[in-house]
Amino acid sequence: MTREADRGYNEKMPLEFGVCTNFLETPDTDPVGMCRIPAIAEAGFQYVELPLCHVAALSDGEFERLADVIHSSGLRSPAACNLFPDQMPLLGGQANPGEISAYLERALCRASRLGIRKVVFASVSAWTAYGRCQDRRAEIVELVRGTVAPAFQKYQIRLLLEGLRRQVCNAVNTLPEAAEICRQAAHPYVGVMADLYHMICNGESPDELAVYGNEIEHVHIAERDRLLPFAGVSAELAALTKQLADGAYEGHISFEARAPFTVPAMRAARENICRILTSGIRN
Repeated sequence: MTREADRGYNEKMPLEFGVCTNFLETPDTDPVGMCRIPAIAEAGFQYVELPLCHVAALSDGEFERLADVIHSSGLRSPAACNLFPDQMPLLGGQANPGEISAYLERALCRASRLGIRKVVFASVSAWTAYGRCQDRRAEIVELVRGTVAPAFQKYQIRLLLEGLRRQVCNAVNTLPEAAEICRQAAHPYVGVMADLYHMICNGESPDELAVYGNEIEHVHIAERDRLLPFAGVSAELAALTKQLADGAYEGHISFEARAPFTVPAMRAARENICRILTSGIRN
């Protein structure tokens, strides 16, 4: 299913830039990176992308405070990352379908309240297979199609699959692998996204973005060292970003980096990526 084909949600939209807060949290006092939201707004971004597993774990009072902070900032929250907590096994004999379903109900109810319309599946420790990915393909597809996607459909939120770098995950590593699971799941609420950081770490070619470009619904960006591209853009990130422009990607682009998160650095990173995207469009 292409980005155009399914779109009640997926109509063409202009580029918008946001910031993921999953690397900006203070685990004991601010697990969702709430304190960073005003600076993200000040830096001129349109939205914040929250780690849903941590949003789901907030107390009711903390959740209401989060909603107030987002509203007061003027930002939107159309997307979320980190669907599952790392300590929740999803594959193999340790997986508990009842626990997974109960968790999804709580998490997606909160996502819906925040206006989140798409969630990135990947959670590194949870999204790990025992043995090679291809040996567990049927189990992975059934988890997506039979358990996770129906919960998303209930709330009319899209589930997006991504590849994770080989150093941290052995289940779904590349954009083609994520796209293949999406196709096998064949569910109207399941799509694919591209994480340029993981593509760089895996040595994936920009050509993959050309092949799967019409299916990509969301993009994450960071340099190989997980930093913002604030002082310039590496050749490998620039090549991937230019391919997005050449393929006329339209939608959300989220910076998923660890640092530096000063307002000037965030602005510079956005401007550097925008320059490549608009240059590609003009050419």
